[in-house]
Amino acid sequence: NRQTHQAAGELLYRFGKNENLYVGARYIKVSSVIPFGQSAGSEGTRTPITIDRTSIGGGWFITRNVLMKAEYVNQNYDGYPDTERLSGANFKGFVVQGAISF
Repeated sequence: NRQTHQAAGELLYRFGKNENLYVGARYIKVSSVIPFGQSAGSEGTRTPITIDRTSIGGGWFITRNVLMKAEYVNQNYDGYPDTERLSGANFKGFVVQGAISF
């Protein structure tokens, strides 16, 4: 009987002659309970974990269908046991993306 909760918030400000530029910030947090070591004969150890992600960035709508954006991202994984690959994991860095929408 596990539950997972997610909360997210985002702020955007569009500007420019045709509002084709924007700056923004986003925060996302997920909390859950994960069974580690679960098998057919064992329920495993239920461990509460959290993942949070903060990003700040901006973008440019080159045309109505083409977007270029850049963000600085900080993502953390907390609560994972030392034996798990995500124990203490963290991502900090820049992300640059382009998108074409139809």
